[in-house]
Amino acid sequence: MLGKKSTAESPSHISPREFTSRFRAFFLKTEPPSFSISTWLFGRVLGIVCLIAFLSYWHQAEAIIGEHGINPWQEDLKKIESLPQVKESFWNKWSLRPT
Repeated sequence: MLGKKSTAESPSHISPREFTSRFRAFFLKTEPPSFSISTWLFGRVLGIVCLIAFLSYWHQAEAIIGEHGINPWQEDLKKIESLPQVKESFWNKWSLRPT
């Protein structure tokens, strides 16, 4: 038993998966399947979703933050600037509108 090799270790015995891989590499000159198609598809779908979100916001922005919108930005800025100019209120301004 010490001198014999098992059939799994012999070079003539390879698994079907290894055979298929070697066959593809030699004859078809292709690599094993990867996630390149799903990566490409995911990126495109994510881009479309972002495009739809920005187009939706662009359409609604005037009604939300315009001069006569739900929250007019000029009045909102005046309200925040009118807070007392003490140290506590400085941090209160930043917590209300951080930008």
